[in-house]
Amino acid sequence: MQKNKTEIAKEANSAYLKHINLGNKGGTLVLDMGSGKTKIGLDIAIKVLNVSTCLIVSPRSNLTGVIRDNENSWIKEIDKWYSTEKYRFTLTTIQDAYKWNDKEYDLVILDECHTILTKNYSNLLKNNKFKYILGLTGTPGLEIEGKQDLYTKYAPIIFEYMDSAKEGLINKSRVLVFERELNNNFKITSGSKKKSFMQGEFSRYNYLNREFEKQKIALIKLQQQAEENNNVIEGMNLWLFAREWGYNNKAPNSMERAIAMKFLNTIQYRKKMLHNLTSSVFYAKAIKEAILKDSKNKVLIFTEEIAQADKITEYTYHSKMTESIKNKNFKDFNEGTLRELGSSKGLTLGLNLEGANYGILESYIGSTVDNAQKKGRGHRLAPNEIFTLIIFKIKNTQQEKWFDKIITTLNTEDITYYDDINKLIKDL
Repeated sequence: MQKNKTEIAKEANSAYLKHINLGNKGGTLVLDMGSGKTKIGLDIAIKVLNVSTCLIVSPRSNLTGVIRDNENSWIKEIDKWYSTEKYRFTLTTIQDAYKWNDKEYDLVILDECHTILTKNYSNLLKNNKFKYILGLTGTPGLEIEGKQDLYTKYAPIIFEYMDSAKEGLINKSRVLVFERELNNNFKITSGSKKKSFMQGEFSRYNYLNREFEKQKIALIKLQQQAEENNNVIEGMNLWLFAREWGYNNKAPNSMERAIAMKFLNTIQYRKKMLHNLTSSVFYAKAIKEAILKDSKNKVLIFTEEIAQADKITEYTYHSKMTESIKNKNFKDFNEGTLRELGSSKGLTLGLNLEGANYGILESYIGSTVDNAQKKGRGHRLAPNEIFTLIIFKIKNTQQEKWFDKIITTLNTEDITYYDDINKLIKDL
């Protein structure tokens, strides 16, 4: 039997109240898009707990401006459902609130709490007084180091609902995966700033991968020596060992720190190359242009590097732009004046993008949170429409491992693989 928003809200509210009645201070509700997450949060504040003061903390950089016009923003939802109770609510961003001390509220609602439950941002909960804590998210990110401990400490997960697409509350989605291998037909800049040269992508990646394996062997030997000398905990993850001795400067001497840093640097060099491939720009532009041949289509382009987004489309939304240009591009896309928009991190949390029926995930890392959020921008269509996400998968590279990590978290069973770009374009 399919559920509607009222039934989901009833179950979520009941789960939270039951948890609180057992003497707990806080809990987190994991709610899919379209399930009425914001309304549920407001209902818990007013109907379930009947608090006098409620602080709503959001990770968004702006609670006015562009975001105020979004139908699911807190401001509009309060106006819609609890306009006579506005005085109970205080809205702020975590970027400000985590610096606070000795403030008191009956309830704090942590919007997109997976971004707030971090070592630094959780100072808000540590240094202020809240009778109750309510976490809301659709992407808890429990695989992130230290995240589970923070949920357990402040707001353990007590309810989950992730079937909005299956039950018709939001539009369904499909994923088209373009699989390929690197070759030397496409060139990439190599060498140093003073002496650069063009090198085939396949050759460049192989060189960087050999360097990674070389430094990995050196680091393993160093870790074994450290364990024998009781300088580290035995069996520590290799990357964590490198981070502690490299980035955190815990190595006994500069020579051993240098070994750890060389290993970490090879990881960064290889990752940066995969995020700046000339071939990926070529294929992303080809797919984008094919999509836009139909005047009804609108496409979002997601990259890890801002420069890469700028190469694929002249219309972008990112931190290196002025607010006025960002807001204009956002507004024009929603109104249909623009039908393409590119971004690296900007188009994730809380932004409603009207009519985006296609997305291209050109580059990424293995984050189950970020990539699910990006896919979520395509769930603003009518329930009978379909959002198509095209994902690039470069075989025999680190990206293939990232892909394997994220694909199972995108909440869709409609996945098709292609090794021919023309066949993929034909099926758009």
